[in-house]
Amino acid sequence: MKLFGRRRPAIFPIPGSLRADLRTVIESAPPEVAALLRSPPGEPAMLQLNSFLSRDETVSGLVYCIDPVTGADGYLALTERRLLYARRPETGETEVIAIAFDQISEIYFRSSLARIEFGPGPNVVTVGFPHGGRYTRRFGEQLDAAARAGNPGPPIQ
Repeated sequence: MKLFGRRRPAIFPIPGSLRADLRTVIESAPPEVAALLRSPPGEPAMLQLNSFLSRDETVSGLVYCIDPVTGADGYLALTERRLLYARRPETGETEVIAIAFDQISEIYFRSSLARIEFGPGPNVVTVGFPHGGRYTRRFGEQLDAAARAGNPGPPIQ
């Protein structure tokens, strides 16, 4: 128990093998967001995302999220051509769902929740954000612009 001050949230150390673009997005995020991006339950999803990305794409936006139904920890990541949803379900293997911007048919995005419909199915991704705020809203704006125009634009600040 800590007697003075606030307890620092648990975070995982940034692995040396983490791609430079992911490292930059995490390190340039506001402190409370950076702590969430390094939340220990999300580490398997971060590592899976890191290995899934191709060399010819760059991550320009990243938010930590939780599946409101299953409680799976994960991330939404934007590159110049797609949205990636990496998650670690309670049971089963960590997975990444890649969604091309031209496959997104509808986006509902608020600072605490997002619902994205995509594909011919249609398929749906629904996630909650434990830390809403300006950073998450900007990510939503960037995602909406990307789905409309086919690319995410500049990185979020």
